[in-house]
Amino acid sequence: MYVTVDQYREAWNRIKHESLSHSTCRIVVFVSCLDVDALCAAKIFVSIFQKDLIPHKIIPVIGYRSFKTAFSQLDSDITNVICIGFGANVDVEEYLGITEEESQVKVHIFDNHRPWNLNNLYAKNSIVCYDDGSFEDMEKYREAYFFLAEGHEDSSSSESEDDQLSPVDRNKFIDDDEDADDDNDEGGASIPNDESQAQVIEDTFAPPAGPTETQIDTEQAEGERTFTIADAPRKRTKTLRKNYLDLIEEYYTQGSYLNTSDALLIYTLLTTIGETSLRNLWLTIVGVVSLDNQYPEIFNALYPLLRDEIRRLRGDQEVKTAAGRGQNDISLNIETDYSLFLLRQWSLYESMIHSPYVSARLYLWTENGRKKLHKMLAQMGISLQEAKEQWNHMNPTLKRKLKVKLEKVSGMYGIEAIIHDGVVRRFGYKGSMSAADCSEAVAALLESGANLHSNGKTISDSGSRQFWIESFWAAWDSVENYDKLDRGIAKAKLQQQAVVSAGTAIFEKGQLKDLQTFRLAVVREGPDVVLFCNPLALTRLGVWLSEGCAHVHEQLRPLVVATFDESTQLYLVLGMSPRKAREDTAIDTTYNVFGQIFQQVATEIKARVRIDAFESAVIEVAKEDLSRFLETLALKMRTEKHGWA
Repeated sequence: MYVTVDQYREAWNRIKHESLSHSTCRIVVFVSCLDVDALCAAKIFVSIFQKDLIPHKIIPVIGYRSFKTAFSQLDSDITNVICIGFGANVDVEEYLGITEEESQVKVHIFDNHRPWNLNNLYAKNSIVCYDDGSFEDMEKYREAYFFLAEGHEDSSSSESEDDQLSPVDRNKFIDDDEDADDDNDEGGASIPNDESQAQVIEDTFAPPAGPTETQIDTEQAEGERTFTIADAPRKRTKTLRKNYLDLIEEYYTQGSYLNTSDALLIYTLLTTIGETSLRNLWLTIVGVVSLDNQYPEIFNALYPLLRDEIRRLRGDQEVKTAAGRGQNDISLNIETDYSLFLLRQWSLYESMIHSPYVSARLYLWTENGRKKLHKMLAQMGISLQEAKEQWNHMNPTLKRKLKVKLEKVSGMYGIEAIIHDGVVRRFGYKGSMSAADCSEAVAALLESGANLHSNGKTISDSGSRQFWIESFWAAWDSVENYDKLDRGIAKAKLQQQAVVSAGTAIFEKGQLKDLQTFRLAVVREGPDVVLFCNPLALTRLGVWLSEGCAHVHEQLRPLVVATFDESTQLYLVLGMSPRKAREDTAIDTTYNVFGQIFQQVATEIKARVRIDAFESAVIEVAKEDLSRFLETLALKMRTEKHGWA
């Protein structure tokens, strides 16, 4: 079932009532521990629990397998399970094996991943999906779902395999991995025992066992309609059934994408119950900003809403700070910001060198590109010595005039989008930090934990569940702690330096191969190769390369990046949709089909792979299987038709 935005308040009151009537913990919040946006959303949710003195428990989970294990260990008293950052595209009730005896457990899903599994929306009373405002566009799929759920068939012939729905169902694929040897938890590949275990199961349509709260009954609301056999001749029923099957299959196979921000979903809940605050707005902004690097179209769509919300709360803010800025000042301000990496925490020169935006437009991985940067600085009237001064020590006059200086040269160098608005928060007497810098710091801590040194963790450590959990809590504690954010900033610098170094080497050495259906980069060596044996770090490298490809190559093609882990003899493989130049992404949704295709390829060649994450476009492939995997991937993508083909 699903809850629309105007039903949020009622849904929350029900959760609150069920929790306050007991002294024991009745609520568990599962949160994706590899996602800044989900982390911020969970912190906002916790603030509501704390204010209302509701006992609760937070459990970070890496992937569906760890979620299922943790769910099976919950106390019988638990009545509400909240999933943040995952759960939308898997049949949760079936995967968890929730029985009728456990029907008192409600699983609430706040997730920006799409497409939704339609069983979650329409056939599962124990699953509660929270609308992001887009469910009104789902009517045609709802109509198709219930028509097929009624079991309409062509009585003149048996149902053929071609009539079956065929979206990928990750439930079976994940369970296969769960049955593997426990030693594989630390980075080993899952080896299918036989063909049936390796098979990617077709997600054939599973109609609900009986009527549900959301199912259409005989008393239809105005504008709603359903079909029965009596409504149409047999031939029309057959045609409708085929059309609906095609529609649902198209829905599932369009590729995965993000539709909104998890943090904004939770903040929307707060607005309906009257619990908004500057603190929670800040967390929401950090969550939304964290999406900007990989999903700029989402940030561009949501930022105006956040800007208006800051202005709405500004009256209260000014009253509270009228007596002067104190140690508890958390005021938010809209200020001029730049598409420069950690500018306020670094130097102008270093932030330009490490900015994916500037690097892509000036080709900074080339000698000519670096000369162009020096020429641009000279035209701005800024010497190299001044540009390399730490921002805090830079000439105040230069800092004030930076916007004007950049405006004069931006058109000449194709960096018009370098200047934009940003949100800056004060941290009392300690200082201030932009939401973009905060997001980078939190992401760096999620990626590598609280240890300051990049070599503080071994390869095996970085693949263990315990490492990810510790990193999650380090990031959790940092979001509103200026000193801990500083540690994250230091790590973010090290990580971005590694990304630029590796990316520059890939471009300079011609290691980015054009395979017609996608572009491929394989990282096998280098001083920082160990850092990229990590899905978050590999994604960071992929974003940097994609930004460059958008300007180097006219033809859009997806990107596959693989990095070798010497300790496990595995390749970590990332698939990314083709990326347009940032100026062209205002209205486009980024669809990623690699999650489905990776599974199909692995099944076809019986490769030893493992997928145990909420983002299935990142997998592990055994060393000896990589060549066959990539060859089959190229062939399969040649036969598939996508929007970028």
